[in-house]
Amino acid sequence: MQETDYGVQVVESGKADVEPDDYEEMLKARIPLNANPRKASYLSYRAAGFSVRESCALVPVSFATVKAWRRDDEEFRQWESGEKLAWLQSNVSHDLMQMEFMRNFRLCLRLDKKVLFKAALSLSLLDEREMEVLKVIRKHYTPQDIIAVQRALVP
Repeated sequence: MQETDYGVQVVESGKADVEPDDYEEMLKARIPLNANPRKASYLSYRAAGFSVRESCALVPVSFATVKAWRRDDEEFRQWESGEKLAWLQSNVSHDLMQMEFMRNFRLCLRLDKKVLFKAALSLSLLDEREMEVLKVIRKHYTPQDIIAVQRALVP
């Protein structure tokens, strides 16, 4: 990295000081009440369109706790329903879902890679379960699938 006279750092590609979780943290920072992870998590599910009870189950937090938050926390009460919830749904939920989808997709690709690499060395190395996985995943590595993934990644 080199620094110019204007205080701007020129960063060589792939060598930025950005941790992998920075994007996730920036996104979570957009969710109100992020100092309380359970409240923020609950609001993120509400922003994604889950019902109150579904959000409670996913966090997990009891409905009684949510009722206490509503009673004791004015800010939470405002974000949990009405215009502020609608704002979350229109401004944050898409980014949250895209981030979680991409994380899950990457984990799937990682599992695929392990099976494919082992198969490339020798099919005889695969156990019965890995062979079944290989049969399924091979169908998903076509030019059409690559195009579909590229389209899905366009912001």
